[in-house]
Amino acid sequence: FVSTQAYENFTSLAMLEAMAAGNAVVAEDVGQSAEFVQPENGLLVTPATPVAFADAIAKYLRDADRHDAMAAASRRLATDVHTVEHSAADIVAFWREAGA
Repeated sequence: FVSTQAYENFTSLAMLEAMAAGNAVVAEDVGQSAEFVQPENGLLVTPATPVAFADAIAKYLRDADRHDAMAAASRRLATDVHTVEHSAADIVAFWREAGA
Protein backbone atom coordinates (compact mmCIF):
# COMPACT_ATOMS: atom_id res chain seq x y z
CA PHE A 1 0.00 0.00 0.00
CA VAL A 2 1.37 3.42 -0.94
CA SER A 3 0.11 6.51 0.88
CA THR A 4 1.03 9.84 -0.65
CA GLN A 5 -1.18 11.73 1.78
CA ALA A 6 0.63 15.03 2.28
CA TYR A 7 -1.18 16.17 5.40
CA GLU A 8 -2.00 14.73 8.78
CA ASN A 9 -2.44 10.96 8.64
CA PHE A 10 -4.70 11.14 11.68
CA THR A 11 -5.76 7.56 11.96
CA SER A 12 -5.86 7.00 8.23
CA LEU A 13 -8.67 4.51 7.66
CA ALA A 14 -7.34 3.55 4.22
CA MET A 15 -3.89 2.81 5.65
CA LEU A 16 -5.36 0.82 8.54
CA GLU A 17 -7.55 -1.21 6.17
CA ALA A 18 -4.55 -1.94 3.95
CA MET A 19 -2.56 -3.06 6.98
CA ALA A 20 -5.41 -5.26 8.25
CA ALA A 21 -5.49 -6.89 4.81
CA GLY A 22 -1.81 -7.78 5.22
CA ASN A 23 -0.14 -5.15 3.08
CA ALA A 24 3.22 -3.57 3.74
CA VAL A 25 3.06 0.24 3.66
CA VAL A 26 5.11 2.92 1.95
CA ALA A 27 3.97 6.31 3.24
CA GLU A 28 4.97 9.92 3.51
CA ASP A 29 6.36 10.65 6.97
CA VAL A 30 3.63 13.08 7.99
CA GLY A 31 1.35 13.38 10.99
CA GLN A 32 0.88 10.01 12.65
CA SER A 33 2.32 7.94 9.82
CA ALA A 34 5.23 6.85 12.02
CA GLU A 35 2.75 5.43 14.51
CA PHE A 36 1.39 3.08 11.83
CA VAL A 37 4.45 2.45 9.67
CA GLN A 38 7.22 0.75 11.60
CA PRO A 39 10.43 -0.71 10.19
CA GLU A 40 8.88 -4.18 10.43
CA ASN A 41 5.87 -3.38 8.23
CA GLY A 42 6.90 -0.66 5.82
CA LEU A 43 8.91 2.37 4.83
CA LEU A 44 8.47 6.05 5.59
CA VAL A 45 9.35 8.53 2.84
CA THR A 46 11.09 11.84 3.55
CA PRO A 47 11.16 14.14 1.69
CA ALA A 48 8.00 13.23 -0.17
CA THR A 49 9.18 13.61 -3.72
CA PRO A 50 8.35 11.35 -6.64
CA VAL A 51 11.97 10.16 -6.67
CA ALA A 52 11.91 9.38 -2.94
CA PHE A 53 8.67 7.40 -3.32
CA ALA A 54 10.10 5.51 -6.31
CA ASP A 55 13.25 4.73 -4.32
CA ALA A 56 11.24 3.47 -1.33
CA ILE A 57 9.03 1.28 -3.51
CA ALA A 58 12.08 -0.10 -5.32
CA LYS A 59 13.74 -0.83 -1.97
CA TYR A 60 10.65 -2.72 -0.84
CA LEU A 61 10.48 -4.71 -4.10
CA ARG A 62 14.17 -5.66 -3.86
CA ASP A 63 13.66 -7.05 -0.35
CA ALA A 64 11.34 -9.92 -1.33
CA ASP A 65 12.60 -12.11 1.52
CA ARG A 66 10.88 -9.74 3.98
CA HIS A 67 7.53 -9.37 2.21
CA ASP A 68 5.71 -12.09 4.16
CA ALA A 69 7.05 -10.86 7.51
CA MET A 70 6.12 -7.26 6.66
CA ALA A 71 2.60 -8.33 5.67
CA ALA A 72 2.19 -10.25 8.93
CA ALA A 73 3.51 -7.29 10.94
CA SER A 74 1.04 -4.95 9.24
CA ARG A 75 -1.84 -7.25 10.05
CA ARG A 76 -0.71 -7.64 13.67
CA LEU A 77 -0.27 -3.89 14.14
CA ALA A 78 -3.69 -3.19 12.64
CA THR A 79 -5.57 -5.80 14.64
CA ASP A 80 -3.68 -5.91 17.95
CA VAL A 81 -2.30 -2.39 18.39
CA HIS A 82 -4.51 -0.01 16.41
CA THR A 83 -7.78 -1.19 17.92
CA VAL A 84 -11.04 0.73 18.14
CA GLU A 85 -10.13 1.60 21.71
CA HIS A 86 -6.73 2.93 20.66
CA SER A 87 -8.25 5.00 17.85
CA ALA A 88 -10.90 6.42 20.18
CA ALA A 89 -8.23 7.35 22.73
CA ASP A 90 -6.26 9.14 19.98
CA ILE A 91 -9.32 11.16 18.96
CA VAL A 92 -10.14 12.09 22.57
CA ALA A 93 -6.51 13.13 23.19
CA PHE A 94 -6.51 15.21 20.01
CA TRP A 95 -9.65 17.14 20.99
CA ARG A 96 -8.47 17.60 24.57
CA GLU A 97 -5.23 19.10 23.28
CA ALA A 98 -7.09 21.25 20.76
CA GLY A 99 -9.34 22.60 23.49
CA ALA A 100 -6.48 23.34 25.88
